[in-house]
Amino acid sequence: MIPLALSGDRSYNKDTLRKYVQSGNRIIPGKSTHHFLIKIKEKDYQVNFDVTQEQMLHYISQKLATGMRVRDLLALQFLLNGSEAILFDVEQELKSKYNNVLSELGKVNLVNILMNEFAVSGDAIKFKDCLFIKMNGSDYAISDEFKKALINEDFKNHIQQLIDLGVDRYKDMYMGVKLDNNPFALYEKYNYEQVCQLLEWPKNQIAQNIGGYKFDEATKTYPVFINYHKGDDVQDSIKYEDQFESQTLIKAISKNNRYLRSKDVNTAINADSLGVSMHLFVRKNKDDKESKEFYYLGTIHSTGKENARLIGYQQILM
Repeated sequence: MIPLALSGDRSYNKDTLRKYVQSGNRIIPGKSTHHFLIKIKEKDYQVNFDVTQEQMLHYISQKLATGMRVRDLLALQFLLNGSEAILFDVEQELKSKYNNVLSELGKVNLVNILMNEFAVSGDAIKFKDCLFIKMNGSDYAISDEFKKALINEDFKNHIQQLIDLGVDRYKDMYMGVKLDNNPFALYEKYNYEQVCQLLEWPKNQIAQNIGGYKFDEATKTYPVFINYHKGDDVQDSIKYEDQFESQTLIKAISKNNRYLRSKDVNTAINADSLGVSMHLFVRKNKDDKESKEFYYLGTIHSTGKENARLIGYQQILM
């Protein structure tokens, strides 16, 4: 049994459905509906879900079942199993089975994702009913909303399959290729939200607030997003001429109205000494209007203040 939302595709091919899950935010194409269709052993039947159940399936499919991070899926599994101490159980499971640590910042990030407090703007409204946990003493347990939704066995089965699919994807694509203390897999694609999530930021950031790069002081992380080819429609003031000088050296341009003393510039130049982790994400151009995905090319390090200089539009070349 494979979960899917109504879309233009009525073939119910398992490879197609798996491709939807693997495509992250393209998991459920088409407009929102109030029921799902399933095909099992050539026999079709219809299952009706309410709006909250559909929202939850969409949320998990789009944001958690990609398999980029296993802790979110473990948390959902513990909720299905009746855990009343999600953070404790996830922390222990990560340590024993995945040799991974759940930091205090990671706990905040996980809680916010499961309480829809990570989302911003339209997503916060779109998934307003996606509350999976509630406070339980010093830890968290299943929310009343999620517990009520799980009374429906078909819904519960859908959730279980999404968890299983996400965990399998994590093991197949991410578990063995990530470097130590690095949440990203080299050359895999990530969108802005996934980067914020994996860097354990407490809240997502819209693209306009990132503006090419953003330093998060709490986590000491600094993702850099580069559109390698700029279109003719891009304003001259933001047509940053970033380019690779060699396979190991990239010339990066700061935002407008920056000087060497500007905090974001100074932080980038002195990232290593400040204990700041900088990550590079690159895409060819901005033509991909749907996914907004970037290829992850690894951690980066400044060549030093001596190699930085002021150029046009009060920008810093680093």
